[in-house]
Amino acid sequence: LISFDGNKINETKNELKWKVENEKNVDVYKIERSNTLITSFETISELSAKNIEGNVSYQFNDEIINRFEDYIYRLKISDIDGKYRYSNTVLIQGKKQNDIEMYPNPIEQNTMYIRISEKLSQKKLAFSITDMNGKHAINFIKNISDNSQIQSIDVSELKSGIYILKCVSNDGNNLLNKTFTIK
Repeated sequence: LISFDGNKINETKNELKWKVENEKNVDVYKIERSNTLITSFETISELSAKNIEGNVSYQFNDEIINRFEDYIYRLKISDIDGKYRYSNTVLIQGKKQNDIEMYPNPIEQNTMYIRISEKLSQKKLAFSITDMNGKHAINFIKNISDNSQIQSIDVSELKSGIYILKCVSNDGNNLLNKTFTIK
């Protein structure tokens, strides 16, 4: 094995590549995956070895279900005689989550959802929605006792248009200032 590398192609796909030189007696490459929360690896695919002289390149694309997770990959290189060895591990990081995210945008139904990170779910947060002229439309407080990470806000009273969602923590820090549209 000369090299084993990986990279993120897009939010749902990771690419793994490896190069070998003068393969002999190699039966199969088992691609194994783990996430950073689980210490065990699972086999997600196998590629048969070509067993030819010179340099050979291999590639495998992993269709990722959770774009926010970090994944660790390794190869289990199995020989024809049953012996095996492992490659180095490769870490491919998922999309980093913001502390606060709102969705959907645009809002076509009457509900806005706000996802709050685990660390912020333990805090008191004040949300406000204003129109583009700065006129307050909705105020919403998430109390410390409410540990849920998904908050829903009824926006059925708001007319179609562009609004601003703001969030301030109880210590005065501005955590979010995002425009959104109601259709």
